[in-house]
Order: sequence, then C-alpha cells, then structure tokens
Amino acid sequence: SGRAKIVWSQLRDGRDPFEESSGLGHKARHALELAFSAQPPHSLLTSTVSACGTRKLLLRLRRGDEVEAVIIPQGAFSTLCVSSQVGCRQGCTFCATGTMGLLRSLAADEILAQLHAAAAAVRQHGMPPLRNVVFMGMGEPADNVEEVSRALHAMVHPFGFQLGACPLS
Repeated sequence: SGRAKIVWSQLRDGRDPFEESSGLGHKARHALELAFSAQPPHSLLTSTVSACGTRKLLLRLRRGDEVEAVIIPQGAFSTLCVSSQVGCRQGCTFCATGTMGLLRSLAADEILAQLHAAAAAVRQHGMPPLRNVVFMGMGEPADNVEEVSRALHAMVHPFGFQLGACPLS
C-alpha cells in the first residue's frame, strides 16, 4: 500500500516513521504504533570518523548488547560493514571479536537497525549514499543463516531498502 511505501521510504532514509513529519497521517501513525514498538531497536552510543572519512557507529541494542557498523566512503558511494552476531565462536586469534566468544546471534531487525542507523549517519554527515553491504562486522554470518537471510530479503526488496542484490556479501 501507499502507507507501507512511505514507512519503507522513511526507514531507507534513516528517518523515524513514527514522527509527525513522516508523511503519514495521524490514524496511520497510530495504527503503526499499535502494531510495532515505537522504541527503536538500537541507540547510537558513539560515532567516530577517521582521517579517510570512514565512520564507525557503536550501537546499543534493546537487550543491552553493543555492535559496531562501519560506513566506508568510496568515491560516489559508501559501503556498510554490518555485524550478524554479538561476539563470534570462530576464535580467530587476529580478531578482537573472536577472543570474546559468541554471546548471541542477532535477529534480522537488529541487523537492519545497523543499516537504518548508517542511512541516518550518511544523510546527517553528507556522505555518499549507501550502495554496498558486507557482513564483515562482528560474528560469522554463516552461523546465523536464517536471520541473515531475512535481513538480506528486506535489504533487496523493492519496497524495503532497495539495495541491489549483487553489492551484498
């Protein structure tokens, strides 16, 4: 429906569809509030930027866990590196995440929350638009296939985040 497209457009742009300025009428926002939590699935704790323009977002999830998402500008577009788990069971000695062990796998909405936060940061800081997503943050995506697949579906769906399927890895 037209209202669903407005909600997805708001999410794609890193905006809050629950706000009055969302383009939804009062009744539609009220129905949205009844169906979904107005509390975002994350809060931004810190946003740091390096000399090359790479921006690291530290997000606290509803359950209190923290994950990082990294926006890497590359000329006319940006690549987003997302986490699929809190910690990792792989135990790679070269990786700080591997030393903490696996705490839990992220749900699809928690993976998508990283994309939403990054879209907001891109808009706020005038960065090149997001075009690519890589699952190279915390965790091993192959150990969380079901939720990663659900997140990927929303990332590429024409009513979702509308990313191309090829720039996802």
